[in-house]
Amino acid sequence: MKVFNGIKEKDAFITVLIHEMLHLCVKHKGGQEMPTSTLTARLHPLIVKLAGTLAKGTYQRSAWFAHCKISYKRTKDNDSYNEDQWNNDDETNGTKL
Repeated sequence: MKVFNGIKEKDAFITVLIHEMLHLCVKHKGGQEMPTSTLTARLHPLIVKLAGTLAKGTYQRSAWFAHCKISYKRTKDNDSYNEDQWNNDDETNGTKL
């Protein structure tokens, strides 16, 4: 996918990226633009919020990744799940935006 880099406003660029990614994911019967642009409008605020949250932890995640992937030599014999992944009390409000 190519997106024209002449879109200078960050908000407009994000909108175009979301819109075009949706086009890649699904084809709609009876026309493409109305359902795609409607879904873009609905998803835009959520995606921006998620992106902001992810960007805040970039360096910490990079450090964790480097520590786990580089520091530990793992084999199938000593590989197991970390059960801490299930210790999470964060909640969402479901599909409500």
